[in-house]
Amino acid sequence: MTFKSGWRELKRDGWTSKPPVGLSNDFFYIKPGKTKKGVRGEIFFLGEKELMDHLECLALEHQVGPSEAAVEGSTTSPAGTVTPEHTSLGERLIPTSPHVMASDEESESCSQNGTPVPDDSEVQRNLEADFEGVVNAGDGGDAGRDIQANQGTLATHRPQPIDEETKETEPPGNTPNTDTLRDPNIITADEGLGEYAALDSDGGCEGDSVYDDDDELDWVEPNPDSEEENDSPTDIHFTPDLLATVGGVDVVARGAVPEAALDAMRDSGWTEPQLCTPYPYMDEPYEMRPDEWIREDYPGIYEGDHGPTAGALNAATTVLGAFLRLVTPQLLERVARETNSYFYENLDARVESQYVKQQARKKKKPRFSIQTPQEIKEILQRTPDVSGRELCIFIGLLIARTIAPNKKKFAHHWKTTDEGAIPRGCFGQFMKRDRFDHISRNLHFSSNSDRRATTDRAWKLRPVIDVLQETFQHNFIPPAVMAFDEAMLPSMSPFNKMRVFMRDKPHRWGTKLFMLCCSSSAYCIRFEVYCGKKEMSDGTTPPDTKSGPAAVVRNLHHVFGASGPSDFRLVVTDRFYTSAVLAMQLLAMKCYSVGTVMPNRKALTKSIIPPKRGSKPTKKRPENIERGTFQIVELKQVPSIKYACWWDNQCVFVLAAGGSAEVDRTVRRETSTGEQLEVMCPRFVKDYQSFMGGVDVHDQLRLQRYSLQLARRYKKYYKSLFLGLLDLAIVNAFIIYNARRTSEGKSKTSYVVFLKQLQLEPCQLRPDDWNQLLRNQGLQPIPTKTNREQPAHVPIQTDEWRKGNGSETRKRRQRACKICSVLKRADQSRGGETIFYCAVCKLNASSTHVLVSRVFLCNKVKHTSNGIATSCFEIWHKHWKYGTMIPQVQRKRKLRARKPARVHDVGESDEGSSEAESNDESTAGSPSQTRQRTDD
Repeated sequence: MTFKSGWRELKRDGWTSKPPVGLSNDFFYIKPGKTKKGVRGEIFFLGEKELMDHLECLALEHQVGPSEAAVEGSTTSPAGTVTPEHTSLGERLIPTSPHVMASDEESESCSQNGTPVPDDSEVQRNLEADFEGVVNAGDGGDAGRDIQANQGTLATHRPQPIDEETKETEPPGNTPNTDTLRDPNIITADEGLGEYAALDSDGGCEGDSVYDDDDELDWVEPNPDSEEENDSPTDIHFTPDLLATVGGVDVVARGAVPEAALDAMRDSGWTEPQLCTPYPYMDEPYEMRPDEWIREDYPGIYEGDHGPTAGALNAATTVLGAFLRLVTPQLLERVARETNSYFYENLDARVESQYVKQQARKKKKPRFSIQTPQEIKEILQRTPDVSGRELCIFIGLLIARTIAPNKKKFAHHWKTTDEGAIPRGCFGQFMKRDRFDHISRNLHFSSNSDRRATTDRAWKLRPVIDVLQETFQHNFIPPAVMAFDEAMLPSMSPFNKMRVFMRDKPHRWGTKLFMLCCSSSAYCIRFEVYCGKKEMSDGTTPPDTKSGPAAVVRNLHHVFGASGPSDFRLVVTDRFYTSAVLAMQLLAMKCYSVGTVMPNRKALTKSIIPPKRGSKPTKKRPENIERGTFQIVELKQVPSIKYACWWDNQCVFVLAAGGSAEVDRTVRRETSTGEQLEVMCPRFVKDYQSFMGGVDVHDQLRLQRYSLQLARRYKKYYKSLFLGLLDLAIVNAFIIYNARRTSEGKSKTSYVVFLKQLQLEPCQLRPDDWNQLLRNQGLQPIPTKTNREQPAHVPIQTDEWRKGNGSETRKRRQRACKICSVLKRADQSRGGETIFYCAVCKLNASSTHVLVSRVFLCNKVKHTSNGIATSCFEIWHKHWKYGTMIPQVQRKRKLRARKPARVHDVGESDEGSSEAESNDESTAGSPSQTRQRTDD
């Protein structure tokens, strides 16, 4: 007998466990109705070994007792007497102990017949099967006799393994093949394909995923059917009478609880309400929760690693690497192919449109010469195809607009002149305006000729949705606590058939998303696009269960599989999803739950609902009720489900499956004064307030200030929704990147700093960088340009020399400073001179002379730029961007590159450079060859 199987039976008989104290790792195991204050070894046991030793002692005592009792029973029991079918805990546990052998009478018969006594492993009993048989036996004596008969043959026949959750054998044909909460993409054999929308993408994303079959860096939910034994079966939270009423735990897991059972729960299935008032608890000093409170309140909850996977952290060495881990290069290449296909499909229509525009312009301006349609088509056909790298730069420029928007017109980002304090645009350094407009105009994601385009309302974006759902899930290990809520992609377009109205959202019109997020980091683990109650756009398909509690279960199935996670998780929901049926359904999937709930949900008792004032229920807290007062009840058939009415400023109803009902304190705000104060509440109410903010925080990062979707407007709704999906990926990439920095001991970066770097890195991508990303499958997406060593812009002294004041001295020759030449006053004939020039910067000149292209710059503070006194060297590099952004006022003075006069100086030393020549000195006896200096 293993400890896990034995402990299951002990818990069914009322045994309890308490977490370890101090540095010990051993749990306390306490007998029913007892506490830790009893005698150790009799009332409670410390550690698994001590408890197993106690069970082995019971087994040894029973080894002799049962045989004698059997002999006495054979002589004294009257005929027809039936042994009671409900066995005690010892009787259920002892047959599974390895120390129990066959009875004395059976041993003698075996030895007389010459049959060897079977091995210990062969007399093992299927504990779960016998226990399920006892539970389902009911009051019938036949079931009890069958169990006794089975027990009599244990020594000679090995029992066949029985599924823990199977209560009776059903023929294969009786197994239900439909599920009201199934994925709408699945179509059974008896349904017509034309009646439903096919929500899967064309071919999944073949060749578009960055994950290989042998990639060990991504997270995959462990298989619950593996050899590793689960901690507890899923039906231990439900009483046997409930399972018998509804038809087993499988019915609960499907959410198909009969209406009659729900009505019975509402009328008589809850305990009597318990009233808790704030005082005298609020007068006592506050005691912090213990460190292991979550293990005590939610037994068996997941305690393993969570967060970004190793592959995601490896890719997040750069900001672009974290982004391309989610929005894969293969996805961008596919979007580029669809964009090019869409351009060629609409080429004839575009030729005709441009020809009509030229004719209209010809009428206004007769001198304008129009082109023939064939000429227009030939010009358009010469347009280069869009590549994935260009799409990456396209996204980088859109991110730049979110940080530094131009409210007047988007095309002003390509302006080449300043307007007072308004600077010129710089987008032209990375992509031409016409090229950007070409990508923006033809941006497309799926083929319109596919048959699913007429049925799937999200087909325009289905390839993008499928890839993002895959990458979001495979790059993050789900934590113990997750929040489920809805989000909104703003969209006012009447052509958007997925558009819904939600009055409580900041953007009330748009496409709704169901989102499962990490409660601590706000990472979106999975999202689902809500396409409406009817899948087919023509309305011929019957409504499907796509919202409310069904959405919670469906998305958890996508993350953890149909059988749920291997360890318990806590799912936090709001009143739109929470219900008693969902709470039981999640328990069957090994998920605790807590959330606000509407009191008119099925199976909820009305005993804790406040009385009505007139014809309407009471919403505002009455003056005679203290803030923090609450009433609480428990579901008799599922004791872990608790339902509370808690009085804050208004009445709040909270339903929890799991959690503790002990009193705690939470911080609330006084509406009249804004002052913070402590309010009493149950523990699970505080858990809800602490863990529900995952989706809301994600929405704040996505829509509050820096949003691609809000920074760029499109007439076609699906382009705007695509930018909203990119916002989701950017927020997730930001969370992964900060997780990488935290693992390296660095401080987290802010969202705007992350976006600044994210718009910079895509613009640096070159074709060879992009090819490397495609080959490396996004694991190390570091642009090679950032790795290449760049020469430093530093001032260097010139190597030209001239004669000094003395006969044997010399000095470095000075040249005109470029900044001083431009910024000189009107009354000055020449600017300053310097012996320093930049080691990297060069002027464009036709001459190959080394001095012609040098940029001489003063290394002293002489001028002011933007109100800051700085050196000419700093002005040239930082303020004028290496001479490419000279202020418009100084544009009249040009920077000339001239070759100096090649005149040798008499006093020039041999130690100087061979190119060091004088342009203002002449030798004795030679004709004057000096020329006037220029201000360059």
